[in-house]
Amino acid sequence: MFIIFNLLIVGLVLLIAYWWANEGLFSAVLHLVCVIAAGAIAFAIWEPLAMFLLGTDMFKYSGWGVALVSVFAVSLLILRVASDKIVPANIKFPAWANLTFGGLAGFAAGVLSIGICLIGSGFVQATDNIMGYRGTARAEVGKNIEKANSLWLDVAHLTSVFYSKLSVGTLYPDFSGGMTLQQYNPRVDEQATLLRDTYEGKGQLTLKKKDAKVEFFHVGSTSGGQKVALAMVNFKRSAGDFGKQVVLSNSQVRLVTKAVGKEEPKIYYPSAWRQKVQTTNDAGEEEQANEEHMFEFDNSTAYATSTPGKDHSIIQFIFRTGDNELNPSYLQIKGIRFDLPQAKELTDADVDSLMPNQTAVEFVERDLYGEDIQNQFRTIDRFAYRTTANNVPSSIKFNEKYYILDAEAFSIDKSKLGGSGANTIKGVSADPGTGIVFVDVSPGKPSSFYDLYKTHKDAPIVILDDKDNPYKPIGYYIFNKKKMDLVIHSNEPIQSMSSIKNFAQKIRPNKDIEFKLIFMVTAGANINRLQVGDTQIGYCSVTVEEQRQK
Repeated sequence: MFIIFNLLIVGLVLLIAYWWANEGLFSAVLHLVCVIAAGAIAFAIWEPLAMFLLGTDMFKYSGWGVALVSVFAVSLLILRVASDKIVPANIKFPAWANLTFGGLAGFAAGVLSIGICLIGSGFVQATDNIMGYRGTARAEVGKNIEKANSLWLDVAHLTSVFYSKLSVGTLYPDFSGGMTLQQYNPRVDEQATLLRDTYEGKGQLTLKKKDAKVEFFHVGSTSGGQKVALAMVNFKRSAGDFGKQVVLSNSQVRLVTKAVGKEEPKIYYPSAWRQKVQTTNDAGEEEQANEEHMFEFDNSTAYATSTPGKDHSIIQFIFRTGDNELNPSYLQIKGIRFDLPQAKELTDADVDSLMPNQTAVEFVERDLYGEDIQNQFRTIDRFAYRTTANNVPSSIKFNEKYYILDAEAFSIDKSKLGGSGANTIKGVSADPGTGIVFVDVSPGKPSSFYDLYKTHKDAPIVILDDKDNPYKPIGYYIFNKKKMDLVIHSNEPIQSMSSIKNFAQKIRPNKDIEFKLIFMVTAGANINRLQVGDTQIGYCSVTVEEQRQK
């Protein structure tokens, strides 16, 4: 699909170039001038119009995109009609000039027109890709913001660069004294794809300015002189995605610095976040969120979330900028700019607390062979919780005998786990000659490995048989007494802890949850150990039987 999308973009631009080459050089240049002017008008009134549209019910999720594309289209139409009325006659040029230079002018007009439309479409509520096109996004592992894929003809980037440079040059807002595009919304092409890099690609792309407020902004320096910034943001319940819970990737939050003259500002994305989290008591009941933890934005499954059911949620975003001369201008969350209060200085102790913990994590002391985990294995393929095919989300696929083939469902409500009948889901489907093995790695169990997260989060999780054949988990489920996450992909085994969504948040010590890994193992194999990387978690002797679906 991505190749088709590339061909579509290139084809549209070439079609526009061919059209205006046939219309003649003068008409092509006149059209290009109209396109440039229409784009400048669109970007000039984009933000105030978008703020108005976001306050309406019809455009509350798509105001940014609709504002940009609609103003561009209307402005271009008006300018084209006006130019045809003012200059009704054409100027004759040689055929070679019409085809060559008229084609080039048409090509430039096509790039800008398609570029604005592509940027605008990135701000309309939709999934995280357009026919496979993702543009700039978070790295799967690590903290980098990088190109996930690039167009053959990157019209969005070319358009963004053109109007950004124009905003600090020929079309600088001398009279209004306003901020330029390059300053108030830098790298708008990147932002158009980064905002879509949401939870499961379905998160909300924007919010209203009244739904959040930067309570304080602190800046400090490490011993090496590099600046660290902390922005505490207070989110109202109404800031939640589609009226539910705030879920933010670090690609949706950026700190923009001040720029001098025609310089482009620097952009920083948070490296980590800090917030209070809910804990559970001995009865398994959730207590008030009063324990503060710091989490790293270190992979594509790390998300900062609000506290469910609370009117306000405080999230502190940590920017380890590596900049010796940080000069912040504003904080941008889901495209909305928030002014920063007067910065206060962080103490050395505060700065240390915001840095990754590099002490006492180089080696986690464990017994050479780990614990006895014999009782943590279950080789019965039946699913632990009875439910019917009618109750589960559509993302859970099963065969005609109601064995699960593929699943990726999060926050399945407990009320959906129950019932019986002819369409009761029986278990997890296994390939011929294999069996299903469940391993209980819940917090507090001898097979738990949360303590290895800081040192082994990217290491493979495997069970091995007595012939040293490794098996990676094909899925897992996490049940917290109220909701369940269920992921099963037999063709895409789980590679590591960092591949499990929000692992560090959900699998904390003393967390009252049930966390089980699901493996598909060759029938007859004798499993004798569980490992994370080279660290043996435990030993066992478990013989796997072939699954018999009934």
